[in-house]
Parts: sequence; C-alpha cells; structure tokens
Amino acid sequence: IAETNFTVSQAFRTRAFWLLAAFSAAGFMVQAGVSLHQVAHYINQGLPGASAALTASTFAFSQIISGLFWAALGRRVPVRFLLSAAAFVVAVGTIGTSISASLPTGLTAAAGFGFGVGGLHLLIRLAWADYYGREHLGTIRGFTMSAQIGGQAVGPVLAGFMFDATGSYLMPFLVFAGVASSAGV
Repeated sequence: IAETNFTVSQAFRTRAFWLLAAFSAAGFMVQAGVSLHQVAHYINQGLPGASAALTASTFAFSQIISGLFWAALGRRVPVRFLLSAAAFVVAVGTIGTSISASLPTGLTAAAGFGFGVGGLHLLIRLAWADYYGREHLGTIRGFTMSAQIGGQAVGPVLAGFMFDATGSYLMPFLVFAGVASSAGV
C-alpha cells in the first residue's frame, strides 16, 4: 500500500489537522492539570502523604501497561476511534479522581486515568502518521507540538486558579472531565 505524504501546507488545509491539534491541546491540558494536582487533591481529602504519592505512582505505572493494550488495539481498530475511547477513559478517570477520598478508590481512579493518558500519548503519534504520512511528519508535529505543550501549560495553572477560587479540586476536575469528553466526541 502506497503511503500518502502531506507537506505542512497541505496538512494545514485539512480539517483533520485542526481537529487533531485541538484534541492534543485539550487532552494534554487534562493530563497535566489532573496529574500535577493529583497528590495535593488526595492530601486535601485526608490521605497521608505517602498514600497520596502512591496514587501518582499508580498513575505512572498504569501508563506503561496501557501502552501494550492500546498498541495491540492499534493494529485492529482505526486510530481515531481509539483516540476517542482513550479520551473517554481519561474523563472517567478524572471523575473518579474528583470523587475519591480513600486509598482504594484513589488507586483505582489513578490507574484508570493513567490507562487513558497512556493511550493519548501513544495514539496521538499514530494518528499524525496515519493521517499525514511519515515523510514530513517531524515538521508537521513541530507545528502541532505547540498546541500540545500549550495545553500542558494551561492545565495545571487553570486547576490552581479554580482550586484557589473554590477551595476544592472538585470543580477543576469536573471541568477537565468535560474537556476530555468533548475531545472524545
């Protein structure tokens, strides 16, 4: 099968380019906003520091495991459907994080959230290559990386502002769950 390779200017003229860039910004805003405030949230919920830190470790390790799962599915299912599914898993994990106040529920939410984030990390790379080919992929990703990094920069700051305004992480995490769900759609 011959691979189609888009130049940067050709990619800019496609709707998919802008949708994937927006998806990257939204998905990684949620990833950074939740993961950087996760430990503080659990400490706020009354968990000891070591237990709260264990949720962060669980989040990180579940990303590793999820890579195997999403990669296996990536051979059988179109990547756009998998990206959508990963975004919904992130949304569910974010909701779980927002409502959990004990170590068992925190670990479960962290594992679910990490499982979805692991999918985002892997699948977004596959999506760009699938849609635009590999010949100009570095240049195309160079332009879109600013959207991803921009999302990662905005997420923690937005969560911090909302926490300062409300005294709780419930509002920022529910907003992030809505953002992830919107990205999945």
